[in-house]
Amino acid sequence: MKLIIVFAVTVICTLVVVISSSGISQFKADREVSMQVADYENALIALPESITLNIKILRLSTNVYTKEKKLKRTEEIVQITDVDHNLTIKNNMAQPIYLDQIHFDNLNFQFQNNGLSLGINENVKVDFTNSFDGNDFMSSNNKSTESKATLYFRWDNGNINIQKNVIINTTIIEEAKDQTEV
Repeated sequence: MKLIIVFAVTVICTLVVVISSSGISQFKADREVSMQVADYENALIALPESITLNIKILRLSTNVYTKEKKLKRTEEIVQITDVDHNLTIKNNMAQPIYLDQIHFDNLNFQFQNNGLSLGINENVKVDFTNSFDGNDFMSSNNKSTESKATLYFRWDNGNINIQKNVIINTTIIEEAKDQTEV
């Protein structure tokens, strides 16, 4: 009988140890992580938050009349006279970068600069001279329109395409003159 009591006490003690040690079914640990995301002015390729283009277009109409004052023909010239914008790019990378192309989604023009080069820590305002055709903007007639632009950058062993919102403010200046054929 003593043997049965010793055996029963041993089994009960073993069960208490086994049940209490297997009772860990969950474990939770917390660790605080802090992270800083660079704003658009301090990113590796720093760009404005959105691109604004202010475009002035001259629409010059010339009516050509015969000596009898009958309209013979009308000539129209549409040309962009000024493009003012805020697209300045800063290279904060540790190597030179190149802007190969800017593609505007909802417009009929593309900017291709054949690899605008930006050195380390260099700040460059993009030149849009002769990039646009005034006829592309005639339907907007003194309005503000929105588009998206994709800027294609590359560097040694890497590249990135960055999308930006674009606001295009168009001002059309109309001039007309009459001319009599001699």
